[in-house]
Amino acid sequence: MSNIKRAKLYRASGTLGLFALLMSFVFLASAQTIVKGRVVGVDGEPMTGANVSLAPSDKAKSLKIVQADKNGKFTITIDSIGIWMLQFAGVGHQDYRIALYVDRSQTIEMAVNLESYRYLQDFSEARVVGDFNRWYVLSGVPLAKRVDGTYEAEIETNGDTVAYRLNGVRDGGPIEGTQADRYVYEDTNGYVSVLGVRPGKVKIVFDPSKFPRSRQKARVTFVRASKTIPRFAAIYNEFQRYQKDYIVAQKDFLRSGKARKDFNFDWSGPLSWFEKQIKHEKIGIMREVLSLCRLSIARTAARIDTSICASCLREISAASRIWSLDPHGMFYALSHSGWTEDRREAYIQRTLKKNPDGRVKAGLLYDLYMVAKLSLQNQKAEEYFHLLVEGYGETPEAALVKQQTH
Repeated sequence: MSNIKRAKLYRASGTLGLFALLMSFVFLASAQTIVKGRVVGVDGEPMTGANVSLAPSDKAKSLKIVQADKNGKFTITIDSIGIWMLQFAGVGHQDYRIALYVDRSQTIEMAVNLESYRYLQDFSEARVVGDFNRWYVLSGVPLAKRVDGTYEAEIETNGDTVAYRLNGVRDGGPIEGTQADRYVYEDTNGYVSVLGVRPGKVKIVFDPSKFPRSRQKARVTFVRASKTIPRFAAIYNEFQRYQKDYIVAQKDFLRSGKARKDFNFDWSGPLSWFEKQIKHEKIGIMREVLSLCRLSIARTAARIDTSICASCLREISAASRIWSLDPHGMFYALSHSGWTEDRREAYIQRTLKKNPDGRVKAGLLYDLYMVAKLSLQNQKAEEYFHLLVEGYGETPEAALVKQQTH
């Protein structure tokens, strides 16, 4: 074979090799994962009309929302690799969220059991808010207790429908009422009760006995999935459980009439659990999520521990998608790591260049901007401001800094 022909062959094979490499990247970027399963309530019955929402871990708003069929079954697709949040919602039940680490195209099957709301013991502060008062909490209509144990409020409307929710009923935010012709699911607000009415005065009745009450905890059982998915979800679920226990304990403490400054929560158990898991974990992505969860708990506990911060930064690279689970955790870790300024700056620059999640970069730039502004480093503050607003203008962080300049 002549040198010219050999050169042409090498160039052709090189072109084919490059094409194959590019196609492999395209495949990874567009790999589709099918998630399907069944949602049931605390009574074990299928939750007709349950909603399943999918959101990237770096965004609060859902990308997709599907509704379960009459058997509680659902199917939703994930169109690319990454860390995703899957949230389940059903009438009379608390939302439940899990984290999915998707590193390749696959089919995931699961069984989902939701848990009931945690109701207050006393409904004396319960109020109705809705479209009739533009959802204004302070002008909500009080619910009065009736002899049969139900509660009633009278509102006035000019429309032929009323959309409403109840405040002061559960341990948490507002919920849908028990009286409804239909329930409408809103992505960030949960369910809204809708009644068909005639214009004028309308009575809304809340019957506590119609919503289930159970101490059964929500859970997801994976029927079919790669080995990393159940483990990743279980780690993040354990983290959320500790955070939830903390919030419930704090609310109970304040409800008893005690001062917030006297509240104390023992974080030693959770911190010890995550530390033990990290020591025995061999899989890289699992060590990363365990390390970030431990860091987040340390932040919640206001426990500044240089060893935890430095360890987290060593475990998690600047380009890791894991940071999207806690976008502001990186700056906290860097600030309390004990690292030199040059080493911190190098990590920051690698993040801004290589991390694939815009919310991670936005969170880091926002934190850098705030510190520069508070320390009167105006030139640096202006630099971070422009990087944030021009590069990640749709993020909540960009909206916050824009507000501060007006």
